Amino acid sequence: MIEKVVVTPRPEDDRPVEEDEMDSSEERTGRQNHYEILSTLKNSLLTELDRRFKDVENSETYALATLLDPRFKRVYFKDPAAHGRAILLLSAKVNEKHEERRSASSAASSDPAAAQPCASHSLWDIHEEFLATAPPQEADNPDGVSGELRHFLNQPLSPRTADPLAVWETIKGEYPHLYEIASDYLSRVVTSVPSERLFSLTGNTSTEERNRLDPDRLARLVFMSSLDQDEWFSENH
Repeated sequence: MIEKVVVTPRPEDDRPVEEDEMDSSEERTGRQNHYEILSTLKNSLLTELDRRFKDVENSETYALATLLDPRFKRVYFKDPAAHGRAILLLSAKVNEKHEERRSASSAASSDPAAAQPCASHSLWDIHEEFLATAPPQEADNPDGVSGELRHFLNQPLSPRTADPLAVWETIKGEYPHLYEIASDYLSRVVTSVPSERLFSLTGNTSTEERNRLDPDRLARLVFMSSLDQDEWFSENH
Protein backbone atom coordinates (compact mmCIF):
# COMPACT_ATOMS: atom_id res chain seq x y z
CA MET A 1 0.00 0.00 0.00
CA ILE A 2 1.46 3.33 -1.06
CA GLU A 3 1.17 6.12 1.46
CA LYS A 4 0.60 9.66 0.28
CA VAL A 5 3.37 12.02 1.32
CA VAL A 6 2.49 15.63 1.80
CA VAL A 7 5.38 18.10 1.48
CA THR A 8 5.00 21.29 3.47
CA PRO A 9 6.76 24.15 1.65
CA ARG A 10 9.35 26.12 3.58
CA PRO A 11 8.64 29.78 4.26
CA GLU A 12 11.15 30.92 1.67
CA ASP A 13 9.44 28.80 -0.94
CA ASP A 14 6.35 30.97 -0.57
CA ARG A 15 8.18 34.02 -1.87
CA PRO A 16 7.21 35.23 -5.28
CA VAL A 17 9.55 34.45 -8.18
CA GLU A 18 10.07 38.15 -8.77
CA GLU A 19 11.58 38.56 -5.27
CA ASP A 20 14.09 35.75 -5.87
CA GLU A 21 15.12 37.29 -9.16
CA MET A 22 15.53 40.68 -7.45
CA ASP A 23 17.82 39.19 -4.78
CA SER A 24 19.94 37.45 -7.41
CA SER A 25 20.21 40.69 -9.38
CA GLU A 26 21.36 42.58 -6.26
CA GLU A 27 23.97 39.91 -5.51
CA ARG A 28 25.30 40.09 -9.05
CA THR A 29 25.42 43.87 -8.85
CA GLY A 30 27.28 43.71 -5.54
CA ARG A 31 29.82 41.22 -6.89
CA GLN A 32 30.29 43.37 -9.98
CA ASN A 33 30.93 46.45 -7.81
CA HIS A 34 33.47 44.53 -5.70
CA TYR A 35 35.19 43.33 -8.84
CA GLU A 36 35.41 46.85 -10.23
CA ILE A 37 36.86 48.16 -6.95
CA LEU A 38 39.47 45.40 -6.79
CA SER A 39 40.30 45.84 -10.47
CA THR A 40 40.77 49.60 -9.99
CA LEU A 41 42.96 48.99 -6.93
CA LYS A 42 45.08 46.45 -8.78
CA ASN A 43 45.56 48.74 -11.78
CA SER A 44 46.48 51.66 -9.51
CA LEU A 45 49.07 49.57 -7.68
CA LEU A 46 50.57 48.29 -10.93
CA THR A 47 50.68 51.82 -12.35
CA GLU A 48 52.48 53.18 -9.29
CA LEU A 49 54.91 50.26 -9.16
CA ASP A 50 55.71 50.74 -12.84
CA ARG A 51 56.15 54.49 -12.38
CA ARG A 52 58.48 54.10 -9.42
CA PHE A 53 60.47 51.03 -10.43
CA LYS A 54 60.37 50.79 -14.22
CA ASP A 55 63.89 52.25 -14.47
CA VAL A 56 65.29 50.54 -11.38
CA GLU A 57 67.71 48.50 -13.52
CA ASN A 58 69.30 51.76 -14.67
CA SER A 59 69.96 52.88 -11.10
CA GLU A 60 73.64 52.41 -10.29
CA THR A 61 73.05 51.61 -6.63
CA TYR A 62 70.33 49.00 -7.22
CA ALA A 63 71.99 47.46 -10.27
CA LEU A 64 75.44 47.05 -8.72
CA ALA A 65 74.03 45.90 -5.38
CA THR A 66 72.05 43.20 -7.22
CA LEU A 67 75.08 42.06 -9.22
CA LEU A 68 77.20 41.91 -6.08
CA ASP A 69 74.62 39.98 -4.07
CA PRO A 70 75.73 36.32 -4.34
CA ARG A 71 72.08 35.23 -4.05
CA PHE A 72 70.90 37.14 -7.15
CA LYS A 73 73.73 38.40 -9.38
CA ARG A 74 72.21 38.86 -12.84
CA VAL A 75 69.18 36.54 -12.81
CA TYR A 76 66.60 39.33 -12.34
CA PHE A 77 67.83 41.67 -15.07
CA LYS A 78 65.24 41.93 -17.83
CA ASP A 79 66.75 44.75 -19.89
CA PRO A 80 69.87 43.49 -21.74
CA ALA A 81 71.13 47.05 -22.22
CA ALA A 82 70.82 47.86 -18.52
CA HIS A 83 72.50 44.57 -17.65
CA GLY A 84 75.40 45.32 -19.98
CA ARG A 85 75.84 48.83 -18.58
CA ALA A 86 75.86 47.50 -15.02
CA ILE A 87 78.48 44.88 -15.92
CA LEU A 88 80.75 47.47 -17.55
CA LEU A 89 80.31 49.92 -14.68
CA LEU A 90 81.14 47.30 -12.08
CA SER A 91 84.09 46.11 -14.15
CA ALA A 92 85.37 49.71 -14.33
CA LYS A 93 85.22 49.92 -10.54
CA VAL A 94 87.17 46.66 -10.27
CA ASN A 95 89.80 48.08 -12.62
CA GLU A 96 90.01 51.22 -10.47
CA LYS A 97 90.69 49.07 -7.41
CA HIS A 98 93.29 47.16 -9.41
CA GLU A 99 95.01 50.38 -10.47
CA GLU A 100 95.02 51.64 -6.88
CA ARG A 101 96.75 48.48 -5.71
CA ARG A 102 99.18 48.61 -8.60
CA SER A 103 100.05 52.22 -7.83
CA ALA A 104 100.61 51.33 -4.20
CA SER A 105 102.81 48.41 -5.27
CA SER A 106 104.80 50.64 -7.62
CA ALA A 107 105.31 53.22 -4.88
CA ALA A 108 106.57 50.51 -2.55
CA SER A 109 108.94 49.13 -5.17
CA SER A 110 110.37 52.61 -5.83
CA ASP A 111 111.32 52.94 -2.17
CA PRO A 112 115.16 53.15 -2.05
CA ALA A 113 115.28 50.84 0.93
CA ALA A 114 113.24 48.25 -0.92
CA ALA A 115 115.19 48.66 -4.15
CA GLN A 116 118.58 47.88 -2.67
CA PRO A 117 120.13 44.78 -4.26
CA CYS A 118 120.23 41.69 -2.10
CA ALA A 119 123.55 40.68 -0.62
CA SER A 120 122.84 37.06 -1.48
CA HIS A 121 123.25 35.78 -5.04
CA SER A 122 120.65 32.99 -4.93
CA LEU A 123 118.24 32.55 -7.83
CA TRP A 124 115.25 33.37 -5.63
CA ASP A 125 116.81 36.68 -4.62
CA ILE A 126 117.23 37.55 -8.30
CA HIS A 127 113.60 36.55 -8.84
CA GLU A 128 112.39 38.83 -6.03
CA GLU A 129 114.47 41.70 -7.38
CA PHE A 130 113.01 41.18 -10.84
CA LEU A 131 109.43 41.23 -9.51
CA ALA A 132 110.11 44.45 -7.62
CA THR A 133 111.21 46.27 -10.80
CA ALA A 134 109.02 44.56 -13.43
CA PRO A 135 105.83 46.36 -14.54
CA PRO A 136 102.65 44.81 -13.14
CA GLN A 137 100.79 42.41 -15.41
CA GLU A 138 97.69 43.69 -17.10
CA ALA A 139 94.37 42.40 -15.82
CA ASP A 140 92.47 39.81 -17.82
CA ASN A 141 89.84 42.10 -19.33
CA PRO A 142 88.56 40.77 -22.65
CA ASP A 143 85.58 42.79 -23.90
CA GLY A 144 86.21 45.29 -21.09
CA VAL A 145 85.04 42.89 -18.35
CA SER A 146 87.53 41.99 -15.65
CA GLY A 147 88.37 38.35 -15.16
CA GLU A 148 87.63 38.64 -11.44
CA LEU A 149 84.09 39.84 -12.12
CA ARG A 150 83.49 37.26 -14.84
CA HIS A 151 84.61 34.43 -12.59
CA PHE A 152 82.37 35.65 -9.74
CA LEU A 153 79.28 35.94 -11.95
CA ASN A 154 79.81 32.45 -13.38
CA GLN A 155 79.80 30.80 -9.96
CA PRO A 156 76.57 29.19 -8.64
CA LEU A 157 74.19 31.38 -6.67
CA SER A 158 74.20 31.27 -2.90
CA PRO A 159 71.07 30.03 -1.07
CA ARG A 160 68.30 32.60 -0.71
CA THR A 161 68.54 32.51 3.09
CA ALA A 162 72.30 33.18 3.10
CA ASP A 163 73.71 36.41 4.51
CA PRO A 164 75.40 38.13 1.52
CA LEU A 165 77.95 39.92 3.69
CA ALA A 166 78.83 36.68 5.45
CA VAL A 167 79.25 34.99 2.06
CA TRP A 168 81.61 37.74 0.96
CA GLU A 169 83.71 37.21 4.07
CA THR A 170 84.32 33.63 2.93
CA ILE A 171 85.27 34.53 -0.66
CA LYS A 172 87.07 37.85 -0.20
CA GLY A 173 90.45 36.21 -0.73
CA GLU A 174 89.35 35.04 -4.17
CA TYR A 175 87.77 38.36 -5.20
CA PRO A 176 89.67 41.06 -3.27
CA HIS A 177 88.63 44.00 -5.45
CA LEU A 178 84.98 42.97 -5.66
CA TYR A 179 84.96 42.44 -1.91
CA GLU A 180 85.81 46.11 -1.29
CA ILE A 181 83.05 47.25 -3.65
CA ALA A 182 80.50 44.78 -2.23
CA SER A 183 81.25 45.95 1.32
CA ASP A 184 80.25 49.45 0.21
CA TYR A 185 77.08 48.67 -1.76
CA LEU A 186 75.65 45.81 0.32
CA SER A 187 76.07 47.57 3.65
CA ARG A 188 73.91 50.55 2.71
CA VAL A 189 70.66 50.94 4.63
CA VAL A 190 67.71 50.74 2.20
CA THR A 191 65.18 52.35 4.53
CA SER A 192 65.05 55.57 6.51
CA VAL A 193 63.05 54.01 9.37
CA PRO A 194 66.04 53.48 11.71
CA SER A 195 67.24 57.05 11.33
CA GLU A 196 63.72 58.43 11.78
CA ARG A 197 63.27 56.29 14.89
CA LEU A 198 66.56 57.64 16.21
CA PHE A 199 65.43 61.23 15.66
CA SER A 200 62.21 60.50 17.55
CA LEU A 201 64.16 58.90 20.38
CA THR A 202 66.44 61.94 20.56
CA GLY A 203 63.44 64.25 20.71
CA ASN A 204 61.92 62.21 23.54
CA THR A 205 65.21 62.37 25.46
CA SER A 206 66.08 66.03 24.93
CA THR A 207 62.91 67.61 26.34
CA GLU A 208 62.28 71.08 27.70
CA GLU A 209 62.95 69.80 31.20
CA ARG A 210 66.33 68.41 30.07
CA ASN A 211 67.41 71.12 27.67
CA ARG A 212 70.81 71.58 29.35
CA LEU A 213 72.15 68.15 28.39
CA ASP A 214 75.52 68.44 26.65
CA PRO A 215 75.89 66.63 23.28
CA ASP A 216 78.11 63.83 24.61
CA ARG A 217 75.76 62.96 27.45
CA LEU A 218 72.76 63.14 25.12
CA ALA A 219 74.46 60.78 22.69
CA ARG A 220 75.12 58.28 25.48
CA LEU A 221 71.54 58.46 26.72
CA VAL A 222 70.15 57.94 23.22
CA PHE A 223 72.49 55.01 22.67
CA MET A 224 71.46 53.33 25.93
CA SER A 225 67.79 53.95 25.16
CA SER A 226 68.17 52.27 21.76
CA LEU A 227 69.45 49.01 23.28
CA ASP A 228 67.10 46.06 23.53
CA GLN A 229 66.49 44.32 26.82
CA ASP A 230 68.46 41.29 25.63
CA GLU A 231 71.48 43.51 24.97
CA TRP A 232 71.29 45.03 28.44
CA PHE A 233 71.45 41.62 30.12
CA SER A 234 73.69 39.84 27.62
CA GLU A 235 76.73 38.10 29.07
CA ASN A 236 78.85 39.40 26.17
CA HIS A 237 78.38 43.06 27.17
